[in-house]
Amino acid sequence: QLGVLYTAQGRAADAVPCTVASLAIRLEIGTSDARIDLHWLGRQREMLGDDAFQAILAKHLSADDVAALLDLTQATTAGRDDPQPAKPGSPPTE
Repeated sequence: QLGVLYTAQGRAADAVPCTVASLAIRLEIGTSDARIDLHWLGRQREMLGDDAFQAILAKHLSADDVAALLDLTQATTAGRDDPQPAKPGSPPTE
């Protein structure tokens, strides 16, 4: 939830590590809610731009995991028509 809050506050750089940690936990326990974290990571990527987003990921993940997340967040943001960030707690619009 901190990642969502930071994103809503315009603090995407602070949000990314929180959202990555949330994604890791959700993947470890096998919940389908991981898609929510991918949604928010996509939003954060849009806010930061590719270079800054990748640099933050590289501080917290292996090169392979960074590449995988870049692919996943690219797929998440592709074709999105709503340029405004969703409100915290809103479900992804996928």
